[in-house]
Amino acid sequence: MSEMKLKVLNKSFITVAFSRESTNLAVLTYFSSYNEGDVISLEVSEAPCYCEIQFDDALRPAVIFVSEKSNYFEIPFGEKRKALTPKAFSGNCHVITARFLYESELEIRRNLALNPYDGFVKRGVFPHTETNTDLQIDETFAPRNAVDGVWANISHGKFPYQSWGTNKRDDAEWKLLHPIKDWAKINLLV
Repeated sequence: MSEMKLKVLNKSFITVAFSRESTNLAVLTYFSSYNEGDVISLEVSEAPCYCEIQFDDALRPAVIFVSEKSNYFEIPFGEKRKALTPKAFSGNCHVITARFLYESELEIRRNLALNPYDGFVKRGVFPHTETNTDLQIDETFAPRNAVDGVWANISHGKFPYQSWGTNKRDDAEWKLLHPIKDWAKINLLV
């Protein structure tokens, strides 16, 4: 039986909070403010697998595919927060959840690209976005903004009007990486 665990680690990778190990649902309530360099760790006993995560109650839950047993989500600070709601990862009470998906849930119709946590995970988590444009641009134009689930589009710039930017490149490309192998079996609404 697969197990999972959530942790908050400081910049020295020392555990400052952790959930109980669980076979289906891990919940971590963290009663402290985040500090720069803090990460949320999602550990699973068997990978790859699908999980539903919600690492902050101001962000949507996301169904993700994890390819590795240890996965690290960097808590955004400074410039990286510009594309997020100001409520995200703020304050001193954080409820962090993760659960394994049942196989039957994989068949449910949903947005396969939705991942408001993309761009903050070190590696091995999908869906994930990539671009050939300069990644040092303003975070309000980062590739992750195309999959963050924020629908406000009547303006342009910081939250809630963030978007992916081409950085004025004629050859700009944006990619969605996902572990689904047979896209022909997916019923897409365009």
